[in-house]
Amino acid sequence: STTAASPLSPSSNKKEMAVYDLEAAVETVALAEQIDAWTVCFMFFISLSGHSIMEGVAIGSQMQPAWDIFIAVLAHKGLVAFALGFELLSTKHNLSTIQYMLTISTFTLMTPFGIFLGWLLVHGDSSSDDGNSLNVGVFTALSAGTFLYVSVVEIISHELKTHKHQCIKCTSLLVGFSVFGMLAKWV
Repeated sequence: STTAASPLSPSSNKKEMAVYDLEAAVETVALAEQIDAWTVCFMFFISLSGHSIMEGVAIGSQMQPAWDIFIAVLAHKGLVAFALGFELLSTKHNLSTIQYMLTISTFTLMTPFGIFLGWLLVHGDSSSDDGNSLNVGVFTALSAGTFLYVSVVEIISHELKTHKHQCIKCTSLLVGFSVFGMLAKWV
């Protein structure tokens, strides 16, 4: 005769604990993935905002109107805003409309803030002209380094991780470098 395990038997408790542990582990992994997705999204926002501030500093720190830098910033600003908006709207973040609007509005204000900051740092102290040319060079170098860092580390490396359409991606990268190289030569 076989005896059925009572609800309070040790084997029943072990099975219930195993099921409970498995459910807890699944919930923990799901929460970690959600937190990780939000952290990645937030860091993307922070890096693009810092990039936008540096773009603004590059424009604001110039001694004369910087139409070439302005056109370069304008050429990609819409694409950067689209990338941020697309990332924020992805279903894995579950942002409310107010959170979305606050994030995009804050991002929108970063370049004008950078322009003001660059202007203030270079033109705020008009007693020294030698210091102003050094400041212009430093801020232009910082903004150029930020452009290169964001494009190489954040965007290009991410795109080249996947092997789908690798030839098209590499060709587009070379064409883009060539076009902007020629534009830099002429401007």
